[in-house]
Amino acid sequence: MKTLPSVLALTLFLSVSVQADEAMHNMSGMKESAMPSSKEKTQDATTPTHHGQGTVNSVDVTTGKVNLSHEPIESLGWKNMTMGFPVQNPALLKNIKPGAQVEFDLQKRGDAYLITSIKPLEKPVQN
Repeated sequence: MKTLPSVLALTLFLSVSVQADEAMHNMSGMKESAMPSSKEKTQDATTPTHHGQGTVNSVDVTTGKVNLSHEPIESLGWKNMTMGFPVQNPALLKNIKPGAQVEFDLQKRGDAYLITSIKPLEKPVQN
């Protein structure tokens, strides 16, 4: 009869162990979803950043895009162009208005360039 209490104790132990393991797995999943993956961190750190200046033509905070007429960006071999760009975070566009002269940083993400930083120029360029 000693085996029955031992079996019950082992069953209880395994049940508690499995539940604890599932809880830890769920907690780590929540933590990971709140933070960028190591691949995303590496991409930001290793992806070249290109700097540009230009004039804002339009801003769409809803879609997180800005249209700019930018000066040449030597590091990319780009001449003056008018282009639309997605931004890394739509909050970056909060204080950006059409007509503003801005400086911005770009990083290549997939097949597109993403604005990772944008701010009004302190001293606008004189034409």
